[in-house]
Amino acid sequence: MNPIFEFAANGQCAEEKGQWHQAIEWYHKTLACLPNFYGADKPIKSFRSNGLKTVRFTKRHAARIYVALSRVLMQLGRIEDSLLASMAAHRLDATNTLAGQFLNAASGALQKSGSQTALSSGKNDVLSDGSIALKDYLTIIVVTHCTGSLKKFRVLSPPSTKLLTATYGSLRAVFGEEIGQCSKLLCYDHDPDGSDRETIYFEALKSFSRQHGFDLHVYENAGLFATLYGSINSVATPYIFFVEHDWLFRGDPIQLGAIIGDMNADPDMHSVRFNKRENQLDGHDFIMEVDTRKSLSPFLRTASHSNNPSVIRTSKLRDEWLPLCRQALRRIAGDLGGSAFGIEEILFKRHAADIRQSGFHGAHSCWGTYVYGKVGDPPRVVHLGE
Repeated sequence: MNPIFEFAANGQCAEEKGQWHQAIEWYHKTLACLPNFYGADKPIKSFRSNGLKTVRFTKRHAARIYVALSRVLMQLGRIEDSLLASMAAHRLDATNTLAGQFLNAASGALQKSGSQTALSSGKNDVLSDGSIALKDYLTIIVVTHCTGSLKKFRVLSPPSTKLLTATYGSLRAVFGEEIGQCSKLLCYDHDPDGSDRETIYFEALKSFSRQHGFDLHVYENAGLFATLYGSINSVATPYIFFVEHDWLFRGDPIQLGAIIGDMNADPDMHSVRFNKRENQLDGHDFIMEVDTRKSLSPFLRTASHSNNPSVIRTSKLRDEWLPLCRQALRRIAGDLGGSAFGIEEILFKRHAADIRQSGFHGAHSCWGTYVYGKVGDPPRVVHLGE
């Protein structure tokens, strides 16, 4: 039997016996076989289920798994997690009446309970206790290259540093001026044989670095993976804030000290991403759960990995994740080595494989990936690049 059907059948069997936690794990394993429906992988080919006929899994199949997951989560009183699953089911198959029923039930239960995790709360009013000196814990790493002329944000295009200035300015606006006191690396992937734009941009970056206190690191035609791999050994702090040069932070202020405080308290919490979309099941976030711990900030556990802006534990990235990527890159096509996918795709696929093997909770205890915020919170970053 194909694992998709086997995992789903095991989940249904556990659910019928009232073994709710086991059912959740089986349904999570099933979803880990299907990330293509969320834009996270290549389409799954047809497969033979019993040697006699070919079966192609559809979005409707995936929606049914989300409905089953929502049903079990509701049994356990995990209303917000049930809401996430029912929203995904409804988006994948709007004709699924059960998805609509669970969506309405979960939404109603949240409104009745007056939960602080509302569908569009968009706020974080949790303050740091003041015990964290950010500069002792965090290094800002911004990576850049002389991108071509942008379309939507043409006025920000290199060789000026307007794009970089917009990103760094929004970083300080959302996270506070204390960011400026942290160690800061500006990593430039430079093409020494490039156009005059490259030369002009290089000079502009030198001026920007002096003005804002960045340590400028220059690499030649390295790509994102090699640039980050080369710079990580210069980091002395326990955490990095990884940002590419074309993100605009938005929304209410976020207390980075509170996030660092939670990561200090939980050694298995390794990365916190700031989402470019509403906090719901979508894309690489094909599994997410509310973190119910008493914490300084709101978080959602996720199965995803991303090059989007994130706070990352330095030792995890340097000692495990980047070496894992480096080993994988030696075994695959060379054109992947210079792309952004040389990091996030490799880690995501390994993480999904671990979920299929150990379940979401077993895998998450190792990977420790989170999204900042509450269920339904709006995007915290906008991608200015293309």
